[in-house]
Amino acid sequence: MLQQIYRFLGISGIGWILDFTTFALLGLFLNNLFIVSIISALVGASFVFFLSPRFIFNNNNTIPLRFKYVLYIAYQIILILFISFLIVEVEYLLKYYLVEFLPFIKGSCYIISKILVTPIAMTCNFLVMKFIIEKL
Repeated sequence: MLQQIYRFLGISGIGWILDFTTFALLGLFLNNLFIVSIISALVGASFVFFLSPRFIFNNNNTIPLRFKYVLYIAYQIILILFISFLIVEVEYLLKYYLVEFLPFIKGSCYIISKILVTPIAMTCNFLVMKFIIEKL
């Protein structure tokens, strides 16, 4: 299991870079942080899902992988909605409480909020993906 966690962290790290890059770029052009978060998270989640059965988890093949992907994306949509809401709230808190003391972070509060909520999403993703790929 520890080896799976290390591999997941590696592949998820790459997925997170895709997610974060998409998030940062879209955040420059779109004012709706909630939509930006959803789009970027789906990019990263899809990348991680398609590499995970090859390099991390043992697919038991009882259900075709494409159906597992649909199930995973359904889960992701719920998680992404929650995480996106959390990002918006954390950004608000950062702007409301910290910008007064740290004015240099004003333009990057949305980036900082994304970084702060990432561990929550990563932990949930590991546990759910392990279940979907190995147990279903």
